[in-house]
Formats: sequence, structure tokens, C-alpha cells
Amino acid sequence: MADEPELLVEDAEGVRTLTLNRPDRLNALTIPLRLAIQRAVEEFDAIDDLRVLVITGAGRGFCAGSDLTGGQEPAEPERLRDHARLRFGWHLPLDRTDKPTIAAVNGVAAGGGIGLAASCDMIVASSEASFAPAFIKIALTADNGLGQTLVRRVGYSRALKFLLEGKRLSVEDALRIGLVDEVYDAETFREQALGFARELASQPPLTSQLTKRLLKDAPTLPRHVELAYEELMYRFSSVSPEAEAVRAEREARAKD
Repeated sequence: MADEPELLVEDAEGVRTLTLNRPDRLNALTIPLRLAIQRAVEEFDAIDDLRVLVITGAGRGFCAGSDLTGGQEPAEPERLRDHARLRFGWHLPLDRTDKPTIAAVNGVAAGGGIGLAASCDMIVASSEASFAPAFIKIALTADNGLGQTLVRRVGYSRALKFLLEGKRLSVEDALRIGLVDEVYDAETFREQALGFARELASQPPLTSQLTKRLLKDAPTLPRHVELAYEELMYRFSSVSPEAEAVRAEREARAKD
């Protein structure tokens, strides 16, 4: 594995798939791996033909969070500020892109691995997946954006309970509380997850992106502003080439 990249990138049918490729370490995050993910997401966002992003893991795990085996952290105090930007800001491209993103959790997600998954728009999970917050067990607070994304997904009280108890959550319980959006059978997990991504990639891309932006922005706006924003988005989408193509197709069918 030493000669293989820590991140595998595959583009097909409008979908970019990023596979964390450190299966011997349950795909724990190193600095090079974080940077590779950041670059790959930024590239994805810039390529018009790529419409959906999937992040998954190689082997039996999705991501075990930060690699704590040593050699990953800067020792000099003066480097801590730059390192904090790297540790906690490297996944910002996931938040900035208007294209749909999917975490395909194929196995255990622990600590910051849950943060990586929750940074995506949707989480689909294998029937063999589980979620272990781990932070409290080693006297650390949550990272990788979980302070915001976990509350958005499951609510404040459930998020606090999950993190303070530090107990591993089964995929069934993760689905029940809303941490996971869909569960697929382990034997066909990758095929089903990519099939879902391809289905989303087949939708009108501009409309998909506007819909995502609307749903991300709307909760932060006062109601009267949200309604105006929604009207703006609707009007913009209604005169887009995508909408015009749909109307032309309908008119053609009506003439037949």
C-alpha cells in the first residue's frame, strides 16, 4: 500500500468518487490525505461535467478520524495556527460547492470521520456501518465541523447526548435519529450508492444547484426575506435553458 495514493479519484457518468485509501488504518486522516481531499473537491466544483460527488472508504472502514499514531501533528507552537486552519478548514470546499455531495459510509465512521460524512449533503450507509463519536473517550471536543453539522442533522439534544455518551451508534439507530438518510445492503452497497449518485447526476444540473443553495440559505433568513429569495430562485430557474428545454419537449409531444 505504500506506493498507492491515499486518495483514489474516479470520474464517471457525471459523478466524481473519492475513495479514502488507507484501509490498514481504517482510512484515518493524515495531513496529505486532508489536502488531497480538499484539492479533489475544489477540482470537482470547477468541472461542469461533474455533477455529484461521492466520498467513501476502502476496505472495512469509512474513516477512523485523525491519525493519532504520531508524526502527523506539528510540534512547534508557532505552527499551531496554520495547522488549525488545515485541520478544521480543509473540508470547506464541501460546504462551498453548490453541487450535491454524498458520503457513502461503507463501514465504521469514528471521530472526525463522522465529521467528514456530515460535511456532505447526504449520508448513505452500508448495513454494516456504525458511528463511534470517540472524542469524549480521549478527552477531546468534536472537530471537522460537527459542532454545526451534527446539530443540523439530529438536533441539539440528540447531538449532545451522542457526543457526551461516546457510545457507538448502530446504522439502524443512526437512520432513526436522522444521522443517516438511507441504508443499503452491504453486499451491493457501492453499486447502490453510486446508482443513487448517478440518478442525481441525471437531473438538470443548474436546477439541482439552485435547489441546494435555496435549502442551505433559507434557514438563515427572516421569513419575508426567505420568501423573496425563493421567488427569485424560482423566476431564475423558470427562464433557464433547462426549463426552456423541458417546455420545448412538452410542446413537441403535444403536437404528436
